[in-house]
Amino acid sequence: MPNQFEPLKMAEVARINSRRLVWAMMIGSAVALIVGMWTNLDMMYRGGAIARVSFFKIWVANTAFRRLENWLYHPTPPNLLRMTFMGFGVALTVILFVLRMRFFWWPLHPAGYPLAVSSSIDYFWFTFFISWTLKAIILKYGRIKGYQRAIPFFFGLILGDFVTGGLWMVYGILTQQQVYMIYLNGGTWY
Repeated sequence: MPNQFEPLKMAEVARINSRRLVWAMMIGSAVALIVGMWTNLDMMYRGGAIARVSFFKIWVANTAFRRLENWLYHPTPPNLLRMTFMGFGVALTVILFVLRMRFFWWPLHPAGYPLAVSSSIDYFWFTFFISWTLKAIILKYGRIKGYQRAIPFFFGLILGDFVTGGLWMVYGILTQQQVYMIYLNGGTWY
């Protein structure tokens, strides 16, 4: 959803017709879905059992169906302790959200609580810390004007990372060489 909300907010600020943007996003999503499915089928049929993408897909399917089989053949009563802790997590996230909306200076983002238990945070925590520190410094010394002036620079860093990674992937495909990949796969960097 953030991928849809951000362009809509940008369209609002730039006074662009948001209806046309929504239609463009819907058409783009439909095309991406079709191309993604076709590419997936093509890679699986060409590579078969040795396709590099097969392990993750097999793991996801086996995990989902094993869990479903276990639930169907060995049903268990609701786990009240787990439900209590889940309710506590939801309540804490809502409290963090309210504090974030009510107090401009509140440093803890509500997304940080659920993201803290993600395995990806092991790889990205330092990057988040650096960005939080830079944002705090910019807001302290440059105030809102400095922050607004710095946003394009940081968007440029993000775009540069993805463009560079994408170009390396295209280079690797064209030359049939193993190159730097910009995603996590199975807990290791490629």
